[in-house]
Amino acid sequence: MTLFDLSLDLSDPLVTDAVRLIHLCAMAVAIGSIAATHASTLKSLRAPLDQAKLDQLDGIHHLVKLALMGLWLSGAALIWIRTGFEMANFSPKLWMKVMVVTVLTVTAGAMQVSVFPLLRARLGLSLMALARRDRLVLAFFVGLSAAGWLSAVLLGAVRIFKTMDWPTLLAVFGGLHVMAVAGLMVPAVVCPRLASAPETAAERPALA
Repeated sequence: MTLFDLSLDLSDPLVTDAVRLIHLCAMAVAIGSIAATHASTLKSLRAPLDQAKLDQLDGIHHLVKLALMGLWLSGAALIWIRTGFEMANFSPKLWMKVMVVTVLTVTAGAMQVSVFPLLRARLGLSLMALARRDRLVLAFFVGLSAAGWLSAVLLGAVRIFKTMDWPTLLAVFGGLHVMAVAGLMVPAVVCPRLASAPETAAERPALA
């Protein structure tokens, strides 16, 4: 090998381990960023959205997009190592992984062109004070994102999915996405109504 020979033997276990490490790091960065964002958002549902908060969300979103790029590059390398890009060697689980990351990528792009302009136009309002349509849009994309990253973790960690056929995997992870989206869209409609409901006599403070 010459000094300028940068070719890599992808069959080398060290190369495989390095690619796998990059893949796991990209996953950890994305999931950690999103988990921290969701936790912070839940704590400040009634707080007015200001420019600093929006800039923070935008920065995290860009970080997640970079992590997705890392997942695609390292994932493609791992697929090449394991299958040689021969379609016959693709398992149902591998196809599901590709589909999940594809959905996450499309979701990230859609959020960039729909959610962030919506939030910029609503500066000064809290998330609870947004119009119902706006809350549903946010809940839809947050639900898709949460379900996608949870699916990615499950596919990487749970061995039983390795033996499942495609229809079963589609039912499991399709159902997970539907439940996540519905589970956020329903509170997006109901919770603000409850929050704005008039006080009952028992809830009113007693007069001195």
